[in-house]
Amino acid sequence: MTTARRAIPGAAALALSLSLVRCGGGTDLRQARQDLVSWSGTLAIAAEQWGRGLDPTPFTRTVSSAARDALKETARDLAQPSSQGDAAAAELQGAARRIEAGRQALDAAIARRDGPAAVRLAGELEALRRQLRTEP
Repeated sequence: MTTARRAIPGAAALALSLSLVRCGGGTDLRQARQDLVSWSGTLAIAAEQWGRGLDPTPFTRTVSSAARDALKETARDLAQPSSQGDAAAAELQGAARRIEAGRQALDAAIARRDGPAAVRLAGELEALRRQLRTEP
């Protein structure tokens, strides 16, 4: 199978993820949680695919960059005064920080060309995604 053919599932994931990036508005904790579920899952897929040599590095870097921008926006929304002091918002802020740390770890694994580290990271991101999905 050629590299281009193997990258198609990853391209579909990126298109789906980019369509989930929201614009403006106030803090909607349910939407913020869904965004975090989506991006943790997208990064898990990207890390797994790259770590196994199924997606090219430029594509995975593009996914990481899109995630960085979306996570920054979600974190900014969660930090709005309407969310301050809210336990659910604080929990989501912590999850956003963990996802961002995972995204940075993926970038570092790519820089080191460390596929096994990326695969391990995929498992951690997937566990975080499942945790976020099961919480209210």
